[in-house]
Amino acid sequence: MTSPVYWQPWLYRLCMRLLYGPHFEGRYGSVASLISEGASVFEACAGDCYLFDKYLRHITLRYTAGDINPRFVKHGKKRGIDIIRHDVLRDDIPDSDYVIMQGSLYQFVPRHEEIVGRLRAACRRRVVISESVVNLAASPHPLVRFIARRSTNAGAGACARRFSETTLDEFFGRFCRNCVDTSYLAPGGRDKIYVLFGERRR
Repeated sequence: MTSPVYWQPWLYRLCMRLLYGPHFEGRYGSVASLISEGASVFEACAGDCYLFDKYLRHITLRYTAGDINPRFVKHGKKRGIDIIRHDVLRDDIPDSDYVIMQGSLYQFVPRHEEIVGRLRAACRRRVVISESVVNLAASPHPLVRFIARRSTNAGAGACARRFSETTLDEFFGRFCRNCVDTSYLAPGGRDKIYVLFGERRR
């Protein structure tokens, strides 16, 4: 079973708004600003598709979303979004100009290197990975840490490990040193954005 936060799209969005507070919109806007008009985009682990719904819907582009959670897929389809049920570990990633993954890389540890490799292999321009580096799961308070670590099962099991800014930098520095275009903290400093060159780049 998924964690309660993933039971309904509205509940997921509420939790994200509470978690990011005044920087909620900046979390998505900083990713959307990297996407060029007229491009093709695939968003892996797209959740409630807020990035598209709020920031990309009115831009001329070809957007496809994928998520493992059938409730989120149903929600997206009702919103008129091109979304498929998609397991990023097993299913083919559509060839696209931009491939996006936001707040989900930690869910694939220890296979996160494989995931980044698969995203890059499907990408013609840039892979955009935005990942949380300030986490309640690393809280010094045992009860907060316990609840946070058991609230992140999006459909493939709960995930105890999280990235800090140091460990995320170390990972990309070791695994993907020559493919990083740029990296920076998103507004509020809770997420860090990495922009990688796609392997299919022209």
